[in-house]
Amino acid sequence: MGEFVSEAYIPSQLVNSSSDTCPVTYYCYLIELKQDYDDPIGVRDIVLAVRTELDTEVATTKFELCVDSGKLLVTLRQVESIDLTPHLVQRCRRFQTTLFRILVQNDDNVSDEFCLGDNPHLDYLLLPATTPDQRLSNSYVDWKSVCSVPFSSLDQCDCWYYPNPMWTKTGLVCSCKLQNCVVKSFHNGSIYIIDGIVDLNANSRLRSGGKRAPTYKEHFKNMYVL
Repeated sequence: MGEFVSEAYIPSQLVNSSSDTCPVTYYCYLIELKQDYDDPIGVRDIVLAVRTELDTEVATTKFELCVDSGKLLVTLRQVESIDLTPHLVQRCRRFQTTLFRILVQNDDNVSDEFCLGDNPHLDYLLLPATTPDQRLSNSYVDWKSVCSVPFSSLDQCDCWYYPNPMWTKTGLVCSCKLQNCVVKSFHNGSIYIIDGIVDLNANSRLRSGGKRAPTYKEHFKNMYVL
């Protein structure tokens, strides 16, 4: 009997087949996500970008996705295509790979590589979408978020003044740049997203304990000062 060889099937839409020097066209599909449950953590629409158009049946898909909190309604529809230079494609891959490593492996290592071993170079992009009130232009991709990876403390902020500078591992940064950032706490290795910045100081009291709660100064003195 002949030996049976099993090979993974990869759709042609997801395989890199173009030059590394010329701009390429990506066909974009908006993956709209709607929560059918109550949760303070909201979901965000996603843009799927591929090299060739999807079949009509796939491009108009609707289905329900079961998650821990309930059901997620998913709708796929085609939107404006985009032309990307090799540099922008590389930025998108870096954002995508970094996000996957954080979500799947709890790993904050940043890399430009996006391939699967010796298999053909996969070339699809999953990118954050703009919110409906931001879609005044034709672009559905949230380029500000894409270009935020890797984070650099040397980048200029949008503030005309420099309020509340904060120390991070990479240096002193304006607090406005930390809004919506994914950060890693090195004392416990946990990864968080910053959804708000509270105006506190050393004399502010911890949230737990009410009026009897110790101040941050007292807490750190009791916990860490010998």
